[in-house]
Amino acid sequence: MEATCANPSIVTASRTIQPYRRLSTLSFRFPTYRTKRFFPFSLTITRCSTTKSREPGQDSTFESSISLKRGLVLDLGVSKDSWDSEEIGSPVVKRFLSDNEERWYMWYHGSSKQYPVSDSIGLAVSNNGIHWERGKGKVESSDDVGLVMSCGEDWWGFDTASVRPGEVVIMSSSKVRANSSVYWMYYTGYTTETVEFQSQGFTSGLGNPERFHLCNENVEKSKVYRSLPGLAISQDGRHWARIEGEHHSGALFDVGSEKDWDFHYVASPHVVFHGDGDLRMYYHSFDDKTGEFCIGMARSRDGIKWLKLGKILGGRISEKDGSGFFDELGGRYPCVTRNKRDESYVMAYEGVDRTGKMSIGLAVSKDGINDWKRVQDEEAVVAVGEGGAWDNEGVGCPYLIEMDGDSDHQWRLYYRGVGNGGGTAIGLAEIAMGGEQFELEEVRDGSLELLQSLRSKATELLLREEWEESIKVYTEFIDLSRRQVSSTGGSDPDPDSIAKLRKSLCLALCNRAEARARLRDFLEAMRDCDQALEIEKTHFKTLLCKGKVLLGLSKYSLALECFKTALLDPQASDNLETVTVYMEKCKKLEFQAKTGAFDLSDWILSGFRGRCPELAEFIGSIEIKKSEFSGRGLFATKNIVAGTLILVTKAVAIERGILGNGESGEKAQLIMWKNFVEEVTESVRKCGRTRRVVSALSTGQDEDNLEIPDIALFRPDEAFETCDGSKQSLDTEKLLSILDVNSLVEDAASAKVMGKNKEYYGVGLWTLASFINHSCIPNARRLHVGDYAIVHASRDIKAGEEITFAYFDVLSPLEKRKEMAESWGFCCGCSRCKFESLLCVTNQEIRELEMGLERGVDAGHAVYMVEEGMKRWKVKGKDKGLLRASYWGIYDEIYNSERLMKRWGRKIPTMEIVVDSVSDVVGSDERLMKMAVEGMMKKNGGCSNIVEMEKILKLGKGVYGKVVSKKKAMKTLLGLE
Repeated sequence: MEATCANPSIVTASRTIQPYRRLSTLSFRFPTYRTKRFFPFSLTITRCSTTKSREPGQDSTFESSISLKRGLVLDLGVSKDSWDSEEIGSPVVKRFLSDNEERWYMWYHGSSKQYPVSDSIGLAVSNNGIHWERGKGKVESSDDVGLVMSCGEDWWGFDTASVRPGEVVIMSSSKVRANSSVYWMYYTGYTTETVEFQSQGFTSGLGNPERFHLCNENVEKSKVYRSLPGLAISQDGRHWARIEGEHHSGALFDVGSEKDWDFHYVASPHVVFHGDGDLRMYYHSFDDKTGEFCIGMARSRDGIKWLKLGKILGGRISEKDGSGFFDELGGRYPCVTRNKRDESYVMAYEGVDRTGKMSIGLAVSKDGINDWKRVQDEEAVVAVGEGGAWDNEGVGCPYLIEMDGDSDHQWRLYYRGVGNGGGTAIGLAEIAMGGEQFELEEVRDGSLELLQSLRSKATELLLREEWEESIKVYTEFIDLSRRQVSSTGGSDPDPDSIAKLRKSLCLALCNRAEARARLRDFLEAMRDCDQALEIEKTHFKTLLCKGKVLLGLSKYSLALECFKTALLDPQASDNLETVTVYMEKCKKLEFQAKTGAFDLSDWILSGFRGRCPELAEFIGSIEIKKSEFSGRGLFATKNIVAGTLILVTKAVAIERGILGNGESGEKAQLIMWKNFVEEVTESVRKCGRTRRVVSALSTGQDEDNLEIPDIALFRPDEAFETCDGSKQSLDTEKLLSILDVNSLVEDAASAKVMGKNKEYYGVGLWTLASFINHSCIPNARRLHVGDYAIVHASRDIKAGEEITFAYFDVLSPLEKRKEMAESWGFCCGCSRCKFESLLCVTNQEIRELEMGLERGVDAGHAVYMVEEGMKRWKVKGKDKGLLRASYWGIYDEIYNSERLMKRWGRKIPTMEIVVDSVSDVVGSDERLMKMAVEGMMKKNGGCSNIVEMEKILKLGKGVYGKVVSKKKAMKTLLGLE
C-alpha cells in the first residue's frame, strides 16, 4: 500500500466478500435526473446480524436479546476507567487488503465517565469489520489500539474542549514532508465558547456536539460549542501531529460571516479525493435564518487551503399532514463516497425531523457538486430500531464503505445509534444496490447544446482551480458565442436569446479573466475584463475581478474606482460587505503607498498567526545614480532617520523550500533554483512591464556603461497601458545572468525574516532592492514579510548618501571581509576598508594583535591592547567604532564572561559605549541589540531606566524598522515581554 506522486494521491483497496445474513429489507427507487436517462435499481437495507443464532435448547429470551442488539458492533468501553466508557460515535472506517490478510481500522470519538463532556479520538481494529479489538487507554506502540488523539493543549487553539474524527484519507503530498504516504485525519475541534441558535420548536437537545447522556428534554434553545475543521497527520494511524491551517487558532478555515449560513460553527469535515489537485470537503452547520441544519462543501488543491462553495443540501417541508419528512430540519454529518461503478457520488447523512429525532438518508449526484437528489421520500433509509433496541432513540453519523459484491452492489454503512437513556454505540447495516446506474444523455446537435456543455465544463474546471484548462474551454465558449451572436443577428425568433447569449458571454469573459489573473497573466485578464464591461458596463462580478487584478498590480486608486462602480450593480446589495472590505483595503494600501506608514505591531503581538498583513508597494526619497562602488546604486534624496522605510517591494517571483544537509540539501537547492528561473521566465513572458523592469537590471558585464533608469519605471502606479501586449521572453542566457547577479536570499546577513517564511530557505527577485550595493559600513537592512521585501535605514542617512547593505558579516576583521568579498566576486572599496588597510600597512602592532588572536590570546588582554593602541595610533571619533566592529568577536567574548569582566572591566570601555560606537558606523545589528538587552537584564535584577530602554528600542528600530510602532510589539521582538 503506497503512493508516491507529488500531488495529493489516494490509496484504495477492495476485495469481494460474502454478504452477511439479511433479516429485513427496505426497498427504494432513485428519482429521475433531468437531462439524463436513468435505469432504476433497487436499494436494500439490512441491519447485520453480529451474534450467533440461537442454539437448540435455548429459550426465546435469548433470541429476544439478540434482536435487541442486532447491528451492534461496538459498545461503550466496559471498564470504568476506559477512555470511551461514557459515549462513543463518529465512526470512520477503512478497509485494507493484501494477499495475505484483511485489516479494518475504525477511528471514533469517545468520552470517559471522568471527563464526560470532553471527546477524544481512538482506534479499534478488526479482521472482518464486525468484531473489533479496542483498548481502554492511550496507545503506546504502532501495534497498539485505544486512545490516539486528545484535545489540543494550546490555549489559543480551536480544539481545546473536544475532538471528533470526520475522515481519514491516505495520501502523499509535496506539502507534507514524509518519505511515503501518510494518514491525513480531518477532524472537528471544539472550544468551550458557546453560541445559541433558535431550535424552531423541537424539544430535543441538538447542541454541537450532541450529548445524549446529558440531554435536557424541554429545551427551547440549544447550546452550540464553537467548532472548526482541523487536520492531523500520522505515519501509522496511531500517533498524530497537528497541521496548522491559516486560521489564527490553527483550524483549516473559519466560520462564515454573520450573514452566512455557516456562521455558528463548522463541523464533521468529510474529504473526498476526486483527482490530482482536487479534494472536496463536505461539512455541516446550522443556518439560523432558515432554522435548519445544512450541508455545504469546500474544495482544495492541496488538502490544506480550502475555498468554500456554499451549501448543497438543507431541510425540506412536507405539504402533507402528519409527521413530515425525516429530514425536515435538514441534514448533517455527511459521508460522501464515489461510486466505483459509474463514478457518481453517494452521500449518507443524518437527517433531523421536526421533533429532533435522527435517522439516516441517502442522496446522489453525478458530479458530487450539483443536483443532489434524495433517494428516499418521507421515510429514512435507516430508521431507528424497533421496541427496546439499542438504537431505538436515534441513528446518525453514517459512514459508507463500498464492498464490490458478486451480484448486488454491496455497501456497508457504519453508524452511531442512541438508545434508551441516551446511551450510544456503533452499529452496522448493509446496503445492496442492484441494476444499472446513471447514463448521460447524448448531446443533441446544435450550437446551444454545445454552448451549454462548454460552459458547464469550464465552470467545473474553474471551481477545481485548473486555470489553464478552464481558459482553453472558456476560449472555445467565447469564440462560439461570438459566432452565434454574429450569425443570429436580428433574425432569431426569440427576442431574448441574443440578450441571454451576450450575458453569458460577459460572464465567460469575466471567469476567463479570473483564471488568467490566478496565473498572473494580468494583461490578458485586464483585456477580458474590459471586453466584458463593453457588454455590460456595471457588471458586478467583472468589476470585482478587475478591481482585484488592479490590486494585484498595486494600482490602488484605479482598483478603488472599480469597486465604487460595482456598487451601481443591483447585485452589490447582496455583496455589500465584500465590496466594502475591498474598498477599505484600497484606501489603506493607497495611504501606505503614499506615506510609507506601515505597522506590523498587531501581527507581531498575535505571534505571527494567520496570513501575512496586506502591504502596499512604496518608494521613498531615493533615486538611481552611478555608484562609486560598482555600476549603479540607490541614493537618498533627503536625510533619512534610522528605522525609516526606504522602499517596500513585491517579488517578481520567489521560491521557498526546506533544505537538508549535505548532498540532499544541494539537490533541493538546485531544484528550487530551476523552479525559480521558470517562474521568473513566465512572469517576464506574460507582462511587458515586468520584462522592461527585469531587463533594466545588470548582467554583471560592462557595469560602468550601464544606462541609468528612471526611478519611475519601478513605481507601481506607472501606466499599465504602456506595457506592450506581445508575449516575449528575455534571451535565456541574459536572464540567467541577471538572476545570478540580482537574486536575493531571505536569510541574508542584513535581512530578517518574519512570520512563517522563517521556516524555509527562500530565494527571490526584488528588482529595485537589487540595485543596493554592498558596503562594510552599511546603512540599510531589510525585512521579509510574505512576498515583500521592506528596506529601512539601519542608521541615519544623509541626503546624497548611497544606500548600502551588508552582503556578509561586517563585524569581522579586514582580512576575513576580503575573503568573503572575493567569494562574492568583487573587491570592497568602502572608506572603512581603505582606512583599515592603510592602518595595517603602517602599524606593526595591528599585525602582532592579529597573530595573537590566531594563537588564542586572552580576549580581555586583546581588547585592552586594541583600546590602548587606539590612543597611541591617534584613532578618534567614528574610526574607533570601525576598529571595534572589526574585532567585535573579542568584545562580545569579554562582555559575556563574568570572569573576564572582573579582571579587565575597569581597564576597558563599558559595554554601552562600545555598542553605541559600533552601531553608529555599521548600523544596528541583532548581536549589538542582544548584548544591550542582556546587559540591561543583568543590571539590578533586570530593572531598567528610561534612558537605557530608549537606547535599546532605538537599536530595535534599526534592526526591524519603524514598521513596528508599538513599544509592546518591539519589546516582544527584543524578548523583553
